[in-house]
Order: sequence, then C-alpha cells, then structure tokens
Amino acid sequence: MLSAIPVFLLLLTLFSGISAATNEQWDLKPYDRTMEAVQQTTSVSFEPQSGSVTCPGSAHAQIARGGLCGMADTVGRYKIRQRHTHLTVTQASTGKKQRLDVLIREPIGYRGKAPAVLFLHGIGTYGTDAFGDIAVPFSSAGYVTMVTDKPVWDTTVVNHDYPAEARADVAALNLLRRQASVDSSRVGIYATSESGYVAPYVLRDDKDIAFQIFLSPMLFSPRKALGFFISEDVSIIGANSGYQGFVRRVVSIDLEVFGLHNFDIDPIDDTSFSIPTFLALGSKDVMTAHVDGAQRVMKLAQQSGNTNFVIRDYALANHVMRIGNEEDGNTRYADHMIDDLLTWSNGIVRGQRQTAPRVAGADIYQAISQPDDVHRKTGQTIYMVVLHVLLVLGLLTTLIFSLALLGRRIGRRIRHQRPERLFKNGFGPTLLGMSVVTVFAFLLFADGLAEVVIRVTNLCYGAAPQDPGFIGWSWYVIVGGCILVVWMWARVLTQMLVVGLHNMHMRRQEAVRLRRRLIAHGAQADSVSMRELRRRLARERRQGDWNSRHLFTRTPLAMGYALTVSITMLLLLFFFAFWGAFVF
Repeated sequence: MLSAIPVFLLLLTLFSGISAATNEQWDLKPYDRTMEAVQQTTSVSFEPQSGSVTCPGSAHAQIARGGLCGMADTVGRYKIRQRHTHLTVTQASTGKKQRLDVLIREPIGYRGKAPAVLFLHGIGTYGTDAFGDIAVPFSSAGYVTMVTDKPVWDTTVVNHDYPAEARADVAALNLLRRQASVDSSRVGIYATSESGYVAPYVLRDDKDIAFQIFLSPMLFSPRKALGFFISEDVSIIGANSGYQGFVRRVVSIDLEVFGLHNFDIDPIDDTSFSIPTFLALGSKDVMTAHVDGAQRVMKLAQQSGNTNFVIRDYALANHVMRIGNEEDGNTRYADHMIDDLLTWSNGIVRGQRQTAPRVAGADIYQAISQPDDVHRKTGQTIYMVVLHVLLVLGLLTTLIFSLALLGRRIGRRIRHQRPERLFKNGFGPTLLGMSVVTVFAFLLFADGLAEVVIRVTNLCYGAAPQDPGFIGWSWYVIVGGCILVVWMWARVLTQMLVVGLHNMHMRRQEAVRLRRRLIAHGAQADSVSMRELRRRLARERRQGDWNSRHLFTRTPLAMGYALTVSITMLLLLFFFAFWGAFVF
C-alpha cells in the first residue's frame, strides 16, 4: 500500500499534466453586454412621396404600427404563378457539375417589371421546397422569387465550397434577371445562417445587387462562432465546466490536418455591407454573438459609406426567427417580421429615404464576449488522432480477444470440461475490477456528452433549458472513477515491479547455481563465459513450466490477454487525460 502511493502520485501528475497541456482558456469578458434599442417597435418607415400616399386596404396594420402607408405592396395582393426550370453549375476546383432545380414564383397581374429576390440556403442540404413560407408572402406582395437546390456537389457540411456556391448563386441571379417579368436593377438576396459566409462572395462577384436581407447570419469565422456558441449554450443548460473544457478542445482541433479548410475562413470585408442591408436577429437565438455581430455590421457599413441599413431584434425569436420549439412543429415567424421585411425592401427598391431608427426592437443582449483567442493546435491534433486510433484498435482487439475466450469457455462447458484458469494470485479479479471501473467511467463520459449535445440542440430549436441534473454532477463521478483507476494501476504496477525484482533475484540465484554445477563437474568457472551461462540458463528455463515461472498468468494466452486489456485500459486513461478529466 505504501509503495503504491509514490507510483500513484507520479501517474496522477502525468495525466494531470496532459490535461493541463490540452486545456483551453478563453477570455470571455466582458459579460452581459447590451445594445439598447432606440425604439421597441420593429417597424421601418420611409419619407412619403407624392406617389406613395394612397393606402390599400390591407395596409392598415402597417399604418397602426408606424410603417409607411401605401408605399409597400402587401401580402396577399397578388395571386401567384409558379414554375420550375433548371440551372447547371460547375465547381471550379474540381470541374464537377450539378443540375439545380429552380423554382420561380411570380405575382400575377403585376404592372410592369417586378423586383425580385433570390434565397440563399443555410447549413445543410436543401431543395426548392425550402423558404416557401417566406417566398410566398413576398411573391404575393409583388416580388418574383427564386429558390434553387443548394449547390453542394460532393461536399458535406464540414467542407462546403463557399466561393463555388457564390458563383452558382451569381448564375442564379443572372437567370433571375433574364426573366421577362423581372426588373433587373431591383434584384436582392435573402440570406440566412450559414449563407452569411456565401453572401460576401456573391457581393464581390455581382456588383448589381440592389439589397440584402440577413436572418441570423454567421458573421465570424466558424471557429470563433462555434467557440462562442458552445461556451454560451453549455453555460445556459447548466452543464459542468468539465464538459465545456471538452468542447473547447474540440474547437481547437486543426481541421487542416484532415484537408478541411473552412474552419478559419472569414470572407466578410469592407464591401460586405456596402449595399442596403436588413439584419434581423432573434432574442432567443443562442447560436450567434448578437452585440459583436451587430457592431460589426454597423462598423463595416459605415466604413463603406452605407447609411441605408437597419438592425431589428425580435423578441422570443430563435435562430431561424421563429417563436416556439422547432421540434414541436407549426412554429411561426416572429411578430411583424415579414411585414417589416416587405416594407423595408419596397422602400429600398423605390429609392425612398429611410426615416426609422437604425437599431430597434428588443434590446440586443450578449451573455459573453466573442472569444478572439481561439486558435488551432496542430501538434495537439496529431496527438489526438494517434491516441484515438490506438484506442479504437485496442478496444476492437480486446473485444475480439474477449469473444474468443468466451467462445472457448463455452466450448469447454459443452464438452463438460472444467473451465480453463488463466490467472492466479488474485490478478484476474484485479484486472477485471480495473477494466470495469475504467469502462464505466468511459460510458458515463459518453452518456454525459450525448446529454449535453441533446440539450444544446433543443436549446437551439427554441426549447427552454431544463434543470441540469445529470450533466451537472456526472463529471465529478467521471473524475472520481479516473482517480480510482489510477490508484488501481498504481497497485498493479507496484506489484509488477516487486515481481520483476523477485524474478531478477531468482535469475541471479539460478546463474550462481549453474556456475556451481559446472564447477562441480570439473569445469573452471572462469572459463565459462557469461554468454554461455545465459544460453544454458535459458535452455533450462524453457524446459520449465510456464505456470511455475509466472506469478500472475498460467498460460501464454492469459499473458497476451492481460497485456491487451491493460494497454487498452491505459489508453483510456490517456483519453480521459486528453479531454480534461484530470483538471482539478
């Protein structure tokens, strides 16, 4: 027991050092930042002109809210005709082509050529069935709208080709402008979430876009955005700080090692908000940094000389600007948001002068600062890959070995033979106990992470946070289990050290006995080299019984199994150390 204490302390220091080396510390101050809105209502308004003073009957709701009377064509004014066409786009980096289905909605009976909007998809892969609940109101109010399949080629969520997507969207814009019903000088874009990375490329390639509408766009690099999003959400759901340390390590992974180049991109520049811009935020959006994002939009718009922008924060709206839990279905857009978007875009395409405040609606709030000190760690990523590959191989080998031994045991039972004993001197129960505790900690770790992911996902969908419960206390159990396993390892290693010293002593004794036997048979001790002694000694030992020569295992099979299980359990401890289980 006393001999195991220094070994335990050495192991604990080793694993704690690994946890400390992989730990991430971010400066998330200042906390609880707020931008106060100039007015609580989200309405937008423009200076009336002689041609925009007659109010259609359906515009009374806008009049009551302070919107510009009569200037905006309103929802439901026109019936809609929709038709499908197609567009073939090429990914420049690979030469691959994709045929995009294109859905065009046109207002029937619109006099002259109508303004138009192209909808840019968010994260994921979507078709022309997306945006129906926003494209239909726009078309019924006098806009030609276009929704295409998302151009993804063979990319996935983690390696979307944003410049190529932008070029595909520019091709879609040109197709939209060529429609006989469209006024090519009054075509805008509607971008949401991930398309915040695509829109800046579109603006660089197409200088004729009349306006842009952003709903909860991504305004910082994916690494910074993910760092903020996870840090904030894990705190909101009340998860133990150990889980937050885990996700910070995830954010520091260098995806360049895997050939993925999007994690640190930031396409936004001085031209990104140089045209009329409507930025819509939701007060319950837990995926974007509202204050930092709004300030960035305002700063870049002003730097480009654009004063024609508005920022609206809608109370109770989530990331997709809806009210309620998305999992429940039948959610609706935030109150008045569609009316505000239509009034604003109508004023823009008619060249009206805006009179509404730039920032309005709910006060814009941000719990923590956007982390600016997040960065990739290449060496740590390589270590992580090697460790996890070895761990997976160890777990698979242990599983196969265990199943083989189980089958062998069952076979002996069927043949009515006694079960084969593999271990002795209590090593079997020790190995089993160490393995059970380690695997239990691993399963608890995986269960805790799964629960954190589920709760964060529900939070993003708009659900209210629950009592932390399991994700609040489970990390302490994981840490306790890891410390217990380290102690068990210290006991085993100490016992192995004692056995090793004992075996060394026995080998010396055997060498002395062999030398004496040689002398007794008339040989001179000095004439017998150490190599000869070792060769004869080895021959005698090979002739002995394995069971009599090993204190822990009875057969070579048992030795192989013990080594496999021990190495795998040790790799699990290194796994826990990497992900921060030894940060105290």
